[in-house]
Amino acid sequence: MQFIRTLLLAMFTVAVFTACSNEHVEEEYLDLQECFDDHTVNEGLGVEEAIVICTLEHTYVGQDLDFATVDECIAFVGDNLGVDDASDAEILAACEDYITQKGL
Repeated sequence: MQFIRTLLLAMFTVAVFTACSNEHVEEEYLDLQECFDDHTVNEGLGVEEAIVICTLEHTYVGQDLDFATVDECIAFVGDNLGVDDASDAEILAACEDYITQKGL
């Protein structure tokens, strides 16, 4: 009986550890467009929120993004998203939010 309890406890511990460790796995996308499409189309996020998440939390084929200024962020997003995906105002707002959240 003690063996069964020990076995069940071990299985439970492994299951909890596995579940917790998978929560913080960052997704890696090929590019900003793929990330943006995933978050807006598949997850239903808004344009600005998707841009912030894609610039702040994800990597692109091993490349981490680290913009020092809003203008750097705007240039990257403008060059890497489809023309009709986000307005200039949405990109500006998202990049300002990126800089704010990056500093937290």
